[in-house]
Amino acid sequence: MGYDRGGGRTDHARCRRFDIDSEWKDGFIAAAVTPRRAGELKQWVDTLAHDYGYDRIRLIERAELPEWIASSRYRAAAFDAGSGQLHPLKYTLGLARGAAGLGVKIFEGSRAIEVRPGRLSEVRTAEGAVHCSHVLLAGNVYLGDLMPQLAARIMPVGTFIAASRPLGAERASQLLPRGRSRLRHAMGARLLPPVPRSPDDLWRARELQHHPAGAPAAGDAASDAGGFSAARRCSD
Repeated sequence: MGYDRGGGRTDHARCRRFDIDSEWKDGFIAAAVTPRRAGELKQWVDTLAHDYGYDRIRLIERAELPEWIASSRYRAAAFDAGSGQLHPLKYTLGLARGAAGLGVKIFEGSRAIEVRPGRLSEVRTAEGAVHCSHVLLAGNVYLGDLMPQLAARIMPVGTFIAASRPLGAERASQLLPRGRSRLRHAMGARLLPPVPRSPDDLWRARELQHHPAGAPAAGDAASDAGGFSAARRCSD
């Protein structure tokens, strides 16, 4: 979730309004494994507090980390009480049901092949066209050539996911003593998404690889080894 102080409350309100079981879990931990990353993490926390008035995040110094993470690897961390995780598919399907109940018409299987912006925009499909005052591009990175002006601003990304065997509630709570559901590693030049704890006490580790133009990024070997050590640690 983002850092808009009203964003989380809006999402919760939508879940209540449309009876969406999004499996929301409170809390988010960003952790740094090098002194430089620890400094950047502290600066990030300070920026959120001073520039944006966000008061729900705090720095966790190294001496305090064992209370949060069962690992001696990390130099510092930040806990964001205003963020968390949800089940994106359940949330999306719930929003779709809610929208349909309000009279919104949803057409699937009608691929948009061209968008012609204007005061009244036109979205063309293979079978016809839709004219509307607003167009929302919700295709993630899969827009293809639909909007050529955006193509140069989209970076190819590969995501790899590893999952542990079910650990049981006792072992899972030992790994994160305070029971927080998300842990993000700030390591190297690589951005690792959160390592979430699932409802059945599975642990997952994910690594993002940025491969501009399909080429491996410099330093992949070292970064990959560090990234997948997180996956191994979760399943030890």
